[in-house]
Amino acid sequence: MKKVVFVLIFIPFLLKAQCTIEVVDTFSCTPGSMLVLDAITFNAFDTENYMISNIPYSPVSGLKTQSLTIGDDQTLGPFPIGFNFNFFNEQYDEFYICSNGFISFLPGGAPYNAFPIPDGGAPRAAIFAAWEDWNPSWGQGVVRYETLGGIPNRYLVIEYDSVNSFNCGGGPVQAGVWQIILKENSNEIELHIAQKPQCNTIEGVQGIHDETGTIAFAVNGRNDTMWSTFNEGILFTPDMVPSINWYDLNGVLVNTGISGQLFPNESGNYVVELSNSVGCNYTDTFHIQVSYPAPTITQNGSVLLCIEPGYEYQWYLDGNPIDSAISQFLIPFQNGVYQVSTTDFHDCEVFSDYLSINTLSASEDISKIMFYPNPSATGELNIFSTKSFNLSVFNLSGNMVFSEALNTGSNHFKTNLHKGAYLLLLESDGMRKVKKWIVL
Repeated sequence: MKKVVFVLIFIPFLLKAQCTIEVVDTFSCTPGSMLVLDAITFNAFDTENYMISNIPYSPVSGLKTQSLTIGDDQTLGPFPIGFNFNFFNEQYDEFYICSNGFISFLPGGAPYNAFPIPDGGAPRAAIFAAWEDWNPSWGQGVVRYETLGGIPNRYLVIEYDSVNSFNCGGGPVQAGVWQIILKENSNEIELHIAQKPQCNTIEGVQGIHDETGTIAFAVNGRNDTMWSTFNEGILFTPDMVPSINWYDLNGVLVNTGISGQLFPNESGNYVVELSNSVGCNYTDTFHIQVSYPAPTITQNGSVLLCIEPGYEYQWYLDGNPIDSAISQFLIPFQNGVYQVSTTDFHDCEVFSDYLSINTLSASEDISKIMFYPNPSATGELNIFSTKSFNLSVFNLSGNMVFSEALNTGSNHFKTNLHKGAYLLLLESDGMRKVKKWIVL
């Protein structure tokens, strides 16, 4: 069971006071990805109490889903409801099916002996169409579910068809046939019972049971009693469930319920609307920022720059991260395809376009350069080279702070640089070598 968490404030004597709904501004890394937003409501809900009434027997016909493989005393799931469903002031988007005539929103066992509800030992967060000992795996029993309709009027149908009684068998006389229907937005529950025969002295339960095991509403005369019914419709209506609709920045209805599953492709202002049965209406506008602009690479001489302040950086060569290349600049050290990514405080990483470098030459001479000391306590630098190079020293902001010509043989420089980390760039005839140097 995947339970959608939301903030609920319920004060009975204020139910007719002003209701409110609020959604905080948020951020989505990837355009089109699912973003789940939880609305905060005040004085909007009351589903701790239900009214039970009879309605015309009108099951849904033509279900197309295949039957589940479910055995005796077995529970399957979780399965998606297809929308957010509020039940006893809790919000759910998944459910479980039990072979013994009920569904639930919590995982658990499959007890076949019914007993009166409420009871902490009974299945909780459950809807009992006919809780007693059934075995759908015998005979031609079919158990299946299907979500139908469109936003904001979707509904989930769970169907038990020709289910055998464990004690009394099945066929046209003893088989159980019924549907449980959950309705979006109204959060009503319908039971449509084609037939539920009485089996010897077997007692059954028909009703609903909350998550704590302390609140229940049972149909009169069907709370752990012997009963039967045919072609009957029963409706469970919560006291007050608001209609909550989510609209995208073009005003198109995209979801319903306390938790909005949105798929924003662009930044803008989105809207959530609340109305309930006591005449309260409220609208909140919130902003969704979708990603941020891709970083750009600029080239300044020998240096690649990404001037995007406020982010963490990582440079890549041929698709692989370059070790320790995490500043706003990079000195390319070999031919290849370079790229940089920026990451913000949302841990959202965005990549730049590729930049190809193919002007650097390869030579074994460049590997014969030696430099010392590293680290240097005085800012002095000794370099031995087998050929002439140009030396450039860059700080970690990408600024060149020292440069000299490098002669063949030994070279000694007094840089007078402050403490810190620097990059040494040695260049000659398209050859390039980059080294990290520390001044203490």
